[in-house]
Amino acid sequence: MKTMLIICSMLMLSFMASLSMSAHLVEKQMVYRAVETT
Repeated sequence: MKTMLIICSMLMLSFMASLSMSAHLVEKQMVYRAVETT
């Protein structure tokens, strides 16, 4: 039972990390485009 909880928490953590990474990348691209247009 405990192992399942640990696995679930690990999956959630990795999911959150990937989400924040993709959001960061999108933010970078938007800033890059904004700089390019000006």
